[in-house]
Amino acid sequence: MATKEEPYEIKLYDLDKYFEELERLPSASQEELTSFVANYLTVQPTKIIPELAGKLKQLAGDYKGYWQYDLAEKRMIYLPDAVARTVLIMYLGPHPDWKKRHKRPW
Repeated sequence: MATKEEPYEIKLYDLDKYFEELERLPSASQEELTSFVANYLTVQPTKIIPELAGKLKQLAGDYKGYWQYDLAEKRMIYLPDAVARTVLIMYLGPHPDWKKRHKRPW
């Protein structure tokens, strides 16, 4: 019989900034993001399921290992660690200007 894996622990890179950005979202977007974190990131943070197609993607290049979740006018970027079973939410905010390669949004 298979044993259930432990859920991923969610950590925030900048707690205050995350909650400031979360409060700026419309209530429906707040609920969507909270549900995504609680029901998806804690269980399968690197699996793209049909419901998330177009909203979730793995980043490449300088950002390899990071994942991005699109939410209305905001973007959340996180870094999962399968060995430690943690997800570090690095950024929640406006869509970053990726052309500024040497400046990360966090």
